[in-house]
Amino acid sequence: MKSIQLSHSELRDGVKRYDKERADYSVPTNIDPDLAAVDRASATEAREINTLLHLLQEGGVGSIGHDKRAGWVRIMFENFNSIGIGTQGWKMDRLNHLIKQLKVDIVSGCETNLDWRQQSDDMIDLLAPTQAKQGIVAHNTTGDLLHRNQRGGTMISAIGRLCDTVSSTDGIGQDPTNLGRWCWIQLGNDDITTYVVSAYVPCKPGRNSAGETVWEQQQCYFQSVGDFRDPDVIMMEDLVTQIQSWQSAGHEVILSLDANQNIYDGELATRL
Repeated sequence: MKSIQLSHSELRDGVKRYDKERADYSVPTNIDPDLAAVDRASATEAREINTLLHLLQEGGVGSIGHDKRAGWVRIMFENFNSIGIGTQGWKMDRLNHLIKQLKVDIVSGCETNLDWRQQSDDMIDLLAPTQAKQGIVAHNTTGDLLHRNQRGGTMISAIGRLCDTVSSTDGIGQDPTNLGRWCWIQLGNDDITTYVVSAYVPCKPGRNSAGETVWEQQQCYFQSVGDFRDPDVIMMEDLVTQIQSWQSAGHEVILSLDANQNIYDGELATRL
């Protein structure tokens, strides 16, 4: 096939035609703007900028210094959106870098997106090489082994010297349904201890879902035992019941989670 070689003039004419076609689809300029809407947008923008400036003047949010005072316990939570074992190794490397850089004592997270029954190394084993760890990776084990990639899952682990405070008796546990909806470690060996929890509230999938989302996994399980409520409703009820049980026994609870709802006035927040 003969190669196509355009001359300089042909390239120039082509660009002119492209510019003319773009101009034909330009937004009309003869529409009068809604002045009230413009004023509202300007006021909102000014308010957001002033809020941001105030936060920055107060030291900012969303970032922390590398220094950590004696006696502080630093907890990290992340929705991993797949920890990437075997596919995106940089995620595990980055996580371990942050643990070291920020002197993290407890790592918790959700959506590891892996059926750990098909992985030779547990995620806790891969965390913070050379440091002590006490933790758990929870995921859906109610079904058969299908795909290596499995949506959902939660994890939590104490790292370093804090491992000495993990309760020696039943100090690590997970959601009793074995769906991996939440997991926890218990700190302290006295009568009053602290439960640190990692949890994930599923969100309803779209119409084009492939049937393997966290919502659908849990829906399949609960319907098999006769519960036809939405999985997020069941999750919130079960989690609140578990937390209240601990609190009624006098224990403290620290909850880290992806709630998939407003954490200040959403349904879970009002129940807690």
